[in-house]
Amino acid sequence: MASAPRAWLRPRRFALATAFTAALSVLAAQATAAPLVSVSPNQTALVSALVSEARNALALGYAERAIALVDDALSLSSIDADANYLRAALALSYGDKRAEAEAYIAASLSGANFRLYSAHEAELLYAGLLVRMKRPASALRFLAGKPRSAELLYLEYLAKRSLGDSDGARSAVAESLRRYPFDARPLIHWLVGNELKAASAQDAALVARAFQLLPELKELEPFLLVALTPYSAHVEDARLLLREYRAAGRNHPLATVLAFEAGLISHRKASEELALSALPIEVRLLQRYYALLSDDESRRSFLSSFSSFSGYILDDEDGDGIAEGRSLFKDGLLASWMYDQNQDGEPERVVDFSGGVPYRAELRSPSVRIVLEYGRWPFLSSATVHEGGNQRAYRFAPALYRYAPLELRALAETSPDQANTGPYLAYASGGDFPRERSLADAAYLVEERKYGGISATSLDKGLATSGWWRDTGGAAGELIYGDGYPKSEKLDLDGDGRYEARRVWGRSDAGHPQALYIEVDIDGDGLFEYRESVQQPSVRAWDLDADGQPDLFVERLENNGSLYSFSPSWRSRLPLVLRMDAGVVIEVRLGGVERPLIADSGGSVWWIGKKPFDFGRALPPEGSAVRDGMRYGVIRLGERYYAELLD
Repeated sequence: MASAPRAWLRPRRFALATAFTAALSVLAAQATAAPLVSVSPNQTALVSALVSEARNALALGYAERAIALVDDALSLSSIDADANYLRAALALSYGDKRAEAEAYIAASLSGANFRLYSAHEAELLYAGLLVRMKRPASALRFLAGKPRSAELLYLEYLAKRSLGDSDGARSAVAESLRRYPFDARPLIHWLVGNELKAASAQDAALVARAFQLLPELKELEPFLLVALTPYSAHVEDARLLLREYRAAGRNHPLATVLAFEAGLISHRKASEELALSALPIEVRLLQRYYALLSDDESRRSFLSSFSSFSGYILDDEDGDGIAEGRSLFKDGLLASWMYDQNQDGEPERVVDFSGGVPYRAELRSPSVRIVLEYGRWPFLSSATVHEGGNQRAYRFAPALYRYAPLELRALAETSPDQANTGPYLAYASGGDFPRERSLADAAYLVEERKYGGISATSLDKGLATSGWWRDTGGAAGELIYGDGYPKSEKLDLDGDGRYEARRVWGRSDAGHPQALYIEVDIDGDGLFEYRESVQQPSVRAWDLDADGQPDLFVERLENNGSLYSFSPSWRSRLPLVLRMDAGVVIEVRLGGVERPLIADSGGSVWWIGKKPFDFGRALPPEGSAVRDGMRYGVIRLGERYYAELLD
C-alpha cells in the first residue's frame, strides 16, 4: 500500500504552497484564445465520479490508483477544474514535478468549474509554486487582494523572506500569530531561519509572544520547543526546552546539535543520532556541528559514526529555506546528487556515484540534455548531447577532457600538508555546461543518432578524418576527409554489403562542404554507369556502352520538362539534344540546329531529320547498325524509339 496522502491534498484544508507567475491576465488570454470545449452532462457526471473516486483512493493511500483515475477524468474533460487541481497536487506530492503541476493548476484556474475543491485552494497552490520556483515577487502580486487565510500568510512570509524583506516577513509572522495562533508554521520557520536572539525591538517582541504561546502550542507543534531554544535567556532554560522535546523520544538533527551545544549529550551520542537521522540534514548544520568538535577523538568518533549514514544532506545555498542541492548518502558515501537552481522540480545537474566517486552526470537546459560518463574522475570517457530527436556521443581518450559539474569538499578540512578526511560533500560548481565545440575539439570519435539513421566520425583536434553512416533503410556509407572536409565517400545504396556507388564532394562559394554528385557502378565492373548531380541544375548521366564515358545526359528544366543530350561512342556526329515534356519529345536539335521528327509506319519509331527507310512493326535494337549500306543509330526514351542516319 502506498503511503498516506499528505494533509494538504485533502479538500477544504490548507493547500500546500506551489505556484504560478502572477498572471491571471495570461490565463485570461489563454482562455480567450483557446477554443471552447463542449462537455456533455453525462461526461461531466462521469468526470465528477472519477475525481471523487480518485480522492477516496488517495485518502486510503493508493496514490497510483488516484493518478490513473484523474488521468481518465482529464481524458474526458481536459478543462475540468477539480481534476486539474487534484492532478497538480498529485504531481507535487508524488515526484515533486513542479513544472507539470504548474500546467495543471493553470488549467484548473482557467476552467473555474470547481465542485469538490475551491478556486481559493487552487490559487494558494499556484502561489506556493511561485515561491518554491524562486518567483516570490510574482507570488506576492498574485496573492494581493485575496482573503488573508492562514495559508496565504504563510506563503506571504516565505515570499518576503526569499526577497530579503525581513521587516515584511516578520510582519507576516506577527499577523499570522494574531489571526491564526494555532498555525505555528510561519513562526517556526522564522525562528529557525534567523536565530536572531532579539536583534531588534520588533524581533524581541515577536520572540516574547512566541514564548507566551508556547504552553498552548507545544502539544500541537512540539518542534516549537527546539525553534525557541536559541532564544532562551539562560542555558538552563534552553536545556529544559530540549529535554522536554527529547523526553517523548522525538529527534531532529537541529535538536541534536543544540543538545550537544547545551551540554545535554556527549559528542558520541550526538554523532550517533545524526548518523541515524531519518530526516534530511542541512549541510550548514552539519558543518556547524563538526566545528563544535574540539579534539581529534570527537572528530574521529563522528567520522566513524557517519560511515553508516544513509540519508539526504541538503544545501540551501541562498538561505531562502528551499534547498537547491540534495545529496543522497548510502553507508557514509555519496550515492547521488542533484541541483535545481531555479526550483522548478527539474534539476539542472544530476550526478550518480559509485563508491563515493562520480561515474555519470546529466546536465539539463530547456533545449539540450548532456549525459556525461566518467572514466577516472574528473575526466570524461564520453559526453552525449541530446537535442530534439538527435543525439551526438563524443568519445574521449583517458585522462584528457576534464569537466566537473560539482565540487567535492571534505567536511573535515585539515592542514595543507595532510590529506583531507571524509565525508566529502557535494556543491554546485560555478562553471557553465561544456560547449559542444570544446567536446568536439577533444574527442577522438563522435557518434550521431537521429531519426533516419546513425553515423560515426573519427576526429583529430576537432577535424573529421574518416567516418561511416547507416540509415534505417539499410543504406550505408564510408567517408574520407581532408583538412576536415569530405573528400570521397563510398556508398552501399541497397544495403547488400557492396559499395556500388560513391559521392563526390567539393566546397560551396562560401567554403562550406557540399556534395556535388553521386556515381553508381551497377554491375561491379569498376566503371560507373550512372551519375546524378546533387546540386542545381539537376543533371543525370549514363554510360550506355560501358566505355567509362557518359553517353546520355538528362537535365531537369524549371517547367518540369527535360533536356536529353546524347554522345555515345558509336555516334561521332554533332551533339544530339532532345527537349521533352511529359515524356514526349517536343524539340530535336543536331549541332544546335532544330531538326524535324518523321514518324515510322509502325508508330513506335521516329526518325530525326530524314527517313531513309521504314522499320514497319519491327522494333529495332538500340545502338548502331547498317542497313542497305547505310549506318544508322537508335536510342530509346520511354516507349518511343528515335533513329538517325550516322553517315
